[in-house]
Amino acid sequence: QAIPGLSLFFALSGLVCVGEGMLLGQKDLKFLGNAYGAYFFAVPYFLLRLKKRALLGLQDVGVGTMWRTFSIYQVIRCCIWFARMMQLQRRTDRQVSERDDAGVQLLN
Repeated sequence: QAIPGLSLFFALSGLVCVGEGMLLGQKDLKFLGNAYGAYFFAVPYFLLRLKKRALLGLQDVGVGTMWRTFSIYQVIRCCIWFARMMQLQRRTDRQVSERDDAGVQLLN
């Protein structure tokens, strides 16, 4: 039961590491700090809810459920990192375009 969640978690690990590394390389530390601050509260909240449901007998929680939960966390991080990188890339493209336009105007 754990194999699908485990597979997804490890399949996305490389992408998450690349995304985080690129954001670190761009020195987008405020964004990363805010994201990890949110994760610091969100992840335990959801894991404790899962634990409570298991203790009350509302849900059968096993190793597979835990890996599915971590896989969802990994998918969310991956999406957030790549959305932020796309936003930064659009901003950079816009700045380059504005500089090119200003350079053309100086030549004329």
